[in-house]
Parts: sequence; structure tokens; C-alpha cells
Amino acid sequence: MKLTEQQVALIHARVNVFLSIDALRPEESRHYDANSLDLLTKILDSEYYWALNFWQGLFSFDEESENYQNFGFIERPKYVQEVFTILEMFRKYEDIRDQFKGFDAHEETDQYCVLELIIFDFNRYKEFTKFREENTVNSHWPMLSTYRDLLKEHSYLVYDPT
Repeated sequence: MKLTEQQVALIHARVNVFLSIDALRPEESRHYDANSLDLLTKILDSEYYWALNFWQGLFSFDEESENYQNFGFIERPKYVQEVFTILEMFRKYEDIRDQFKGFDAHEETDQYCVLELIIFDFNRYKEFTKFREENTVNSHWPMLSTYRDLLKEHSYLVYDPT
């Protein structure tokens, strides 16, 4: 679903208010560094609005589930949901975890970009340390069909991280 101009404007307004409060109220400031602000810019410029759900402080944070509550109109695209589902499957089944190689940056670009945000920018799924050690999530070979077969084999249901 494509967001309307009003919804995009609301997101940008919320981000601007958030950053203004951060600058004007040092006692409530989260003291975001340049990297954090670069990430926020990357998310907005790429129109990865779904990723704002993980931006601490911009939305309410549920400590128990480690998830951020989003605007109701920000839907997570199907390919993003699929990446989370694949990650959760490999998290759950440790015996197959070494089969997770990431995604091909050329053939599976959407999934690759999502995984890069999740692993590196949001520092989630810390059990996949090999990606941090290698500093890449590029499998250099299409893997999505293999992962989909594994999802079917394990009868794994779609995972929703929010």
C-alpha cells in the first residue's frame, strides 16, 4: 500500500517534532548522534516508513516485546514481513541456522536492504554474528526460494514483530 501525501506529511511532522523536542529539552534528550540522524534520513529518503516502527522514542516502545508501536496506516510490505519470518525461522531452528546466508544484493535487492537495516542499523537478531563479523548480508547468490522451501518444510507461520 502506498501512503498518501497526508500520511507522509504526518510522518515527517512527527519526526520533526521529535527532533525539535530532543534539541529543545536537554533533560528529555536522547542525544542522538550523527549516525542515528543519518539512519533516520536514510529511512525517510528510501521511503522505508515501516522501519520507523523500530525507532526508539519516535513511537511508543513496548519493553516486554521489544517492539515499537506504529501508526496504524504504516503497513509493512509483504517482502519485509517475509524477511522477518525467515529470520524468526532461523532463530527458532538452531540446527538449520548455518543455512542462512543472507540475500543476493543484485537479485533480491528489497530483501537485502531490509536485512541490512535490521542487522546493522537496528542491531537486531544478534545471534546472526557471522554477518557482523563479515560486515555484509550479501549471499552473492539468490537464496529466497531456498528459504521459502524451508518455511514450507517447517510449516512456519508468518511472524509479525510488532
